Amino acid sequence: MHFAKLIMGGASLTELSFPQNDFLEPLFTASKSSDLKETLEILIAIAKTDDGRADLASKNILPVVLQLITHLLNDPFDHEYLSLSLRLMRNLCAGEVANQKSFIQLNGVGIFLTVLRSKKVASSEPDHGIIRMGLQVLANVSLAGKEHQQAIWGGLFHDELYMLAKVRSQGTCDPLCMIIYACCDGSPELVLQLCGNQGLPIVVEIIRTASLG
Repeated sequence: MHFAKLIMGGASLTELSFPQNDFLEPLFTASKSSDLKETLEILIAIAKTDDGRADLASKNILPVVLQLITHLLNDPFDHEYLSLSLRLMRNLCAGEVANQKSFIQLNGVGIFLTVLRSKKVASSEPDHGIIRMGLQVLANVSLAGKEHQQAIWGGLFHDELYMLAKVRSQGTCDPLCMIIYACCDGSPELVLQLCGNQGLPIVVEIIRTASLG
């Protein structure tokens, strides 16, 4: 077992365990930093621009971030690093075709469904921030085209969409509606599903959540 030693909050030293520590090396190389928190923050900033996203895509950074997210789901000190990793993934998938394609090919939809479920979507105290960022990632990917939309819709409809629609937060409702709109726009088949017996309860819950605002 290898360990990546990370500074949290600039003060206490915490250890996050990884089965293969060197898988993080592409992130450290791209950021020119050896500290994971700083590395993620640097890459988040780089990925805000078109050129930055393209450069990180050429360095195959997205698969590493997906792997990091998978590991962080099982770590007791995951929240800060998971949040940063999701922000980075959201930026990487904002209009960069290569990253959006890799996300689908590497089962990003399945991984992000695990992220959403792990943050107690169906409980009375869901993690709104993590859920919002997870949905924003899927919303960005859904804008890439029909193949991406079908993969996302297939993963979310019906049960996941219903649970997410019941999260009473405008911050999660907005990206959820973006996903539904992107997937259903120009697809009569999916519109029929949304207006059918399984879909209408989702619409009702979205309206209830939106009305709280």
